[in-house]
Amino acid sequence: MNKSLYCIRRAHAFNNKITNKGYGQIYDFRKKWSKNKEKEIELVISELNEPSYDTAKYLFHNLPIITLENYYFKNINTFYSFLRKRDESVITFVGDQINIRNIKCTDPNSIQDINIKHCYPYLIELSFKDICDN
Repeated sequence: MNKSLYCIRRAHAFNNKITNKGYGQIYDFRKKWSKNKEKEIELVISELNEPSYDTAKYLFHNLPIITLENYYFKNINTFYSFLRKRDESVITFVGDQINIRNIKCTDPNSIQDINIKHCYPYLIELSFKDICDN
């Protein structure tokens, strides 16, 4: 089973509110993101914090948004298990830099070297293998 996951770092925020700079990032994303691409997205997942949720809501107006608590990201396999159980095959995740780094990298030594841009889509192709007990 294959899934496409777009990881998008939330817009710039201060005191848990999106800033003018953040709204500019959202505007730039919406201007560049093709309407055809948006039609492919079946589900948007957001972290359970105001800047991430608001970014998801402003980026993807008409799509369903699920918010996830942080325990899904403490052990990244929990997040992958959640994705595996979902029926959707094209999913977007909006969250903070740390969780996107964890999703993008399997090598913990390389995590610090990645610069994750605000409101920029990073495509990750996931392949899940079904386990059979036969």
